[in-house]
Amino acid sequence: MNEELSRLAMLIGERRDDIITQWKIAACQLPKAKELDEPLLLDHMPQLLEELSSALFEAQRLSIVEMREQSNAAEHGAIRFRLGFDVEEVIAEFGILRDIIQRFAEAQLVNISGEVNRTANRVVDKAIASSLETYVRQQAEEVERKRQEYLSFIVHDLKTPISAMATAAQIIDQSVGSELQGSLVARKMLDVLRRNATRLNRRVMEILNEESRLHALIAEQPELRLDIHDVDLWPIAEQLKNDCQSIAESRKTTIRNEVPLDLRMSADPDLLIELLQNLVSNALKHTLNGEVIIGGEDHGDSVVCFVRDTGVGIHPEQIDRILQERPANPNDPESTGLGLAIVQKVMQLHKGSIAVQSTPGYGTTFRMKFTKARDQAA
Repeated sequence: MNEELSRLAMLIGERRDDIITQWKIAACQLPKAKELDEPLLLDHMPQLLEELSSALFEAQRLSIVEMREQSNAAEHGAIRFRLGFDVEEVIAEFGILRDIIQRFAEAQLVNISGEVNRTANRVVDKAIASSLETYVRQQAEEVERKRQEYLSFIVHDLKTPISAMATAAQIIDQSVGSELQGSLVARKMLDVLRRNATRLNRRVMEILNEESRLHALIAEQPELRLDIHDVDLWPIAEQLKNDCQSIAESRKTTIRNEVPLDLRMSADPDLLIELLQNLVSNALKHTLNGEVIIGGEDHGDSVVCFVRDTGVGIHPEQIDRILQERPANPNDPESTGLGLAIVQKVMQLHKGSIAVQSTPGYGTTFRMKFTKARDQAA
């Protein structure tokens, strides 16, 4: 047992308030600290000193690696990041604390030379490391959050005009395509428009997929951060019905919204819209002179939304493959290769399930089950 190290540990505990007073006077000179009131400035400082005192006692029987993590130091770093301190200021706070503790020790004739000095410095350095580790992690998470927001804005801004281009090309082709057969230039321009809209949409989805994989590798979190809300399904279905009306008319097909007016569910609204857009577009593509129905059902602890069509249907052996990502079809200018894989991805992110029922020649139904939030299920 090192007597001087024990005296130093006891001194920090006994003179804690005096040390904090001296530290406050010096720390107030730091640029960001000048803006803080006393409670914020002194945040965690009493607990931090108690932690340092305990660590000095521990250091007499444990190596620096074996010592417990200093949780208050770590929390101090997180709070300082949220208050806008830079790294240098966080380090400076601990530097001030180290100097004040040394002055108090000298005044009490505690011998802090040699091994005592080295041990005390290692303990303070460990506290600094804990604080900075949390600070840097918070900083990285903030950068990632802003990057995710920026990417979401970019993708949203791109997908809207791309979708409009693709829809316009499809309507033109189905409405006046036969009249363009005699105009090589017009037909070529229409093909260019459709091909580039498809290419841009594919590229946007590639960026989203790569982003989700990168986020999972770096953050070790779910692939995408869901923005879950309490969602009214009927208005979403109604807007989608109106948006697709022109395509449906060109296919001589009726779209119906059979979602109950009061049906609510827990989901990421943007991803829910993406899911339904893909399913309705796919249904219209394979339905001629029929109908497409968007519906929803309340099952107590879950909500099921569905898209049903009276189209060509799917052969049983193909059902397991339709939700998988596959290479784009070079003979189909609207093929992205992603197809209904987007629907599967959205349901996986929501920890939901998807079921496909189909009869060749009679139509297909996609049913998506979303678990309700606890307050909704109650």
